[in-house]
Amino acid sequence: MTTLRADGLAQMSRLKLLRLFGLNFSGSLNFLSSELEYLNWNKYPFTCLPSRFESDKLVELILRGSSIRKLWEGTKVLQT
Repeated sequence: MTTLRADGLAQMSRLKLLRLFGLNFSGSLNFLSSELEYLNWNKYPFTCLPSRFESDKLVELILRGSSIRKLWEGTKVLQT
């Protein structure tokens, strides 16, 4: 099974589509691209999304079999 490092995602600031299946994850997730429009992460291993994640452009979020308990820490103002 392949392992993805957290700092690898931090270098993808213009990423628009992220689809992950069958991966191990090392480190803590502190960054997701604010350009993300589609996020599909099977067995997302964290309890929330990164607090600095700007979800303004996100159209679809799929986290099947995840450990997520809430979308993010704290309060966020959502655009309409």
